[in-house]
Amino acid sequence: MSNRVLVIDEIATNRIVLKVKLANACYDTIPVSAGADALATAMECKPDLILVDDNVQSMSWRRIAAQIKGQSTTTNIPIVLMANNVTPDLRLDAFRMGVNAVFSKPLDEMLLLSRIRGMVRGKHEFEALMLRCKTSSALGLVSEAMTQRPKGQISLIGSDNDATQGIKHQLEALISHDIIIQSRTEALATFGSKNKDTRPSDAFVIVPKQNSIEDFLPTLKDLLVSSSTRFSSVLLYGAQCHLHKTSIDPLLGFDLGASEVLLGDTSVAELAMLLNAHVARKQLADGLRSRVQQGLNLALTHPLTGIFNRRYATHHMATVEK
Repeated sequence: MSNRVLVIDEIATNRIVLKVKLANACYDTIPVSAGADALATAMECKPDLILVDDNVQSMSWRRIAAQIKGQSTTTNIPIVLMANNVTPDLRLDAFRMGVNAVFSKPLDEMLLLSRIRGMVRGKHEFEALMLRCKTSSALGLVSEAMTQRPKGQISLIGSDNDATQGIKHQLEALISHDIIIQSRTEALATFGSKNKDTRPSDAFVIVPKQNSIEDFLPTLKDLLVSSSTRFSSVLLYGAQCHLHKTSIDPLLGFDLGASEVLLGDTSVAELAMLLNAHVARKQLADGLRSRVQQGLNLALTHPLTGIFNRRYATHHMATVEK
């Protein structure tokens, strides 16, 4: 079944154009014009992603985002805001309301589709973890209560020590997570270490120097393929970075797997807000994975006889079938 995208825009032409573009990318589009209709449709159809225009008059995008994110059944649906005049203040406001990405109009079609792919994939992976946890909980293999999440750890990787130190000091005033600075070599050595006490960071922020961003692309790829850091978020943060003497296309970073590509006028405050969201989601996912593994260990072997059994698989497949 194709992934479904809910498009909220009062202008019929915009809805038609988006529907055609999304259909070409094999998405089912659900176009609506009014905010109230959008909320009802989202609750009923559970789309995989929501595109909302900032000029919806019947209901503000803030109210739409608040209600979508405020419902347990729809809180994991990614929301993308489309705006005519995107400013740092608008992005900060949107991120506070739970919006996952902000796009300036006219839309960059390739970049938009790349972001949609990444966000929809992340939503499905998270839901798969939730489903397996529900199976384990239903069988009484693990408790429903989630353990308290520890303070997160964020690694800054940059070749310009002064710039990286400046970002670190600003972030420390905005977030409570531990922030460390590592060189590329140190970051690679850390996640390649066999020391069990070595803790991989919840998020990595790559801070390239101007005109040197291509040097960090291998680091980005290495972080994403390592078994110890592949679940960590990797953000590319730099103002006015260039690649081969031309402005870097964020599409390159997203296609390589970056969680965020923050260039141009992106402030440290925006970076801090996004890091908080990524660390919280990563730690929640880590907790779910731990519960899934615990449930699998208990389900595979009968607690009394020690013989392998199928009670977990039977219950899980029945849940999936529903």
